[in-house]
Amino acid sequence: MSDKTGLTKKQKTVMYILRAVSVIFFLALICEVLTFLRADSYSKKGRERPEITYVNDSVPVSKENETGTSYDYVLNLNSQKIHLPTCEACEKMSEDNKFFIKEDELDKYLSEGYEYCSICFFD
Repeated sequence: MSDKTGLTKKQKTVMYILRAVSVIFFLALICEVLTFLRADSYSKKGRERPEITYVNDSVPVSKENETGTSYDYVLNLNSQKIHLPTCEACEKMSEDNKFFIKEDELDKYLSEGYEYCSICFFD
């Protein structure tokens, strides 16, 4: 049985499914492009993305801190902000943007232009 468009209910269902798949594919393509552009922005700004390793498959630590799992600060590689591990902004931060450092590494990142988070350092 068809309506005024001339399509049966089954044909309409197939059409809606194809449309939904097209939208999902398009969104996945946009995500890939954004990921590529974000990775490219690190090289354009002249800074290297720090390598992150995992200890015991759970707590990420910076390469310099491979011997232990403790850390004092969390850097947001995207916003270049320095956070305390208890900061609420860390919960919302993408895992790809998190980089964990110890107290003795703080001056290095401050000299590279990182700034303290206004939430966790000035509340």
